[in-house]
Amino acid sequence: MKIQVAGFLLMLLSAVELCEGLRRINAMTKQQCDAVMAAEVNNGRGCQHTETFIVATLDAVNAACQNVNEALATFPVVDCTRKMRANGCVYEGNAHGASKVKLQCANGQVVNYVSVVRLA
Repeated sequence: MKIQVAGFLLMLLSAVELCEGLRRINAMTKQQCDAVMAAEVNNGRGCQHTETFIVATLDAVNAACQNVNEALATFPVVDCTRKMRANGCVYEGNAHGASKVKLQCANGQVVNYVSVVRLA
């Protein structure tokens, strides 16, 4: 029984790791990483190492979720990665024009951003 519980907890932790670091934002360029990370992610809690932003409106994302529980849709993304030798929360941005984003859906709306595969 203890082994089953431990296995179940490991499975849950793995699922959580897939979801961390993936958010949606209406508009963003790679030059805006410092400002967006400060406002949307760090909020005085220290400097997070990496965050990926899906650049799309909520309506556009929800459109991919119609009549499905999971969707794979193409959106631009911006990766923000903390510069290791910088003082404070300084980030380098990398824009990808097209990326496949796996979405978890319920009732025609996105409920979770699962993963992203960068295509360009």
